Amino acid sequence: MLELPSTTVTAQAGTDGVANYTTIEVADASIFGPEQEINTYAGPYGITRLSTTSIGSISGNTITISIPRATVLPVGSIVRPSVTPDGVHPYGAVIDRIAGGIPQSEKLKFYP
Repeated sequence: MLELPSTTVTAQAGTDGVANYTTIEVADASIFGPEQEINTYAGPYGITRLSTTSIGSISGNTITISIPRATVLPVGSIVRPSVTPDGVHPYGAVIDRIAGGIPQSEKLKFYP
């Protein structure tokens, strides 16, 4: 099984579960792209999903989400890209990252 890249929340998002926020501060936003769907899980093991949302834009390690949320995301929450509805295939931004990590010499093995 392919391990999806992940990062962690570095500044708590949300205060009380009622007031909305529009940004999430993470350790490494470079693994994501605009319009990508992300899931946030309770740390440190990342088993319980806290939130699912879409990225509106990214600036440094600040992710601006497209729909305001109120779910409290504590420091250490794990942020991962979502997979397609079939639960198997990663979205385009992750595929680009996977393809970028494979040396060109290895990519040639995919062709008959």
